[in-house]
Order: sequence, then structure tokens, then C-alpha cells
Amino acid sequence: MQTMFENITVHTPEYLTELQMKQARPIFICMLFPILLGLLTSWKFFLLIFAFCMIGYGVSRVVAKRQAVEHFSQHGKYRKVHTCFFEDSLYALDETDGSQLRATYDQIGRIVVTKRLYALSVSTGAFLLIDRSGFTLGEDARFLTFLQERIQTAKLYPPQKMPVQPVQPPQFPDSI
Repeated sequence: MQTMFENITVHTPEYLTELQMKQARPIFICMLFPILLGLLTSWKFFLLIFAFCMIGYGVSRVVAKRQAVEHFSQHGKYRKVHTCFFEDSLYALDETDGSQLRATYDQIGRIVVTKRLYALSVSTGAFLLIDRSGFTLGEDARFLTFLQERIQTAKLYPPQKMPVQPVQPPQFPDSI
């Protein structure tokens, strides 16, 4: 099998927090309803809902950082994952503890895109982080298109449209 893309990602606290904040963003959208309801009824209700959402937001940041710090304290370094993408499957190797993941593209249910990461949700329950600047083979600009061509059922978050390539009109000779 030929490797189409190859990536090395180090799971730093910043990367895990970035992913967690991207996933927590819908909490703030859901807050709009209680805020409006609170404005129409009483301020106490509004403050209570706001406090619960802010606590949830803060806890998610702390949990993300704690995961990276715990791994660092156990292994002396942050988790480093080497991922190879083939035509019909992918293989990931955690270089710090030797764990492996083999999956076909139809096992990926969701792709989360952040400023610096792609996060692939695999049906085994794992999230595979891909550093957008960590490609050792292939380019970040073509990676998302590569995945979307192979994963017809995956949901992209945030939703994005596939880039449209301009079609060149056919060239005809001037004289026939």
C-alpha cells in the first residue's frame, strides 16, 4: 500500500484545549435561549443558567489541559502520534506508549476542523488528532479533500463546502 499522507502530531495542552473549545462552542449558542428567556422573566434565572454554562466551559478547559499534563508526568513527554493515510485505510502509532489504531475511512463519523488541527472521530470511540502543520508527506491544503472523497458519511464540523475547481473550456483549433 502506498502512503498518501503522513503526519506527526504532539498532543500539547494547547492543542487539546483548542479541540475542547471548538466542541464547547455550541454551548454558547444554546445559551442564547436561556438568555432571552431570562431577559423576559427574571434576572435570577438568567444568572443561574449563565453560571452553569460558564462552569461547564471552564471545566472543559481544565480537563483538556489535565489530560496532557498527566500523560507528560507518566511518560516524561507529551503524546506523539505518527499517522499514515493509505488509499483505503489509516494507521496511527502512539510513539510514547506503543498503542496502535487501524481503521478504514468508513469508520470515521465526524471531522472537526480547528485553526491548527483536524480531529477525526473514529467508531472505536477514539479521537485522532492531526496537526495541520505536521505533515511529513502530503499537504494540508489537499488533506481535507482527500478525506471527504473517501468518507461520504462523515459530518464536517464546522460545516464547510468542498472547494470548487474551475473547469477549463475545451480548446478548439482556429481552423478546421
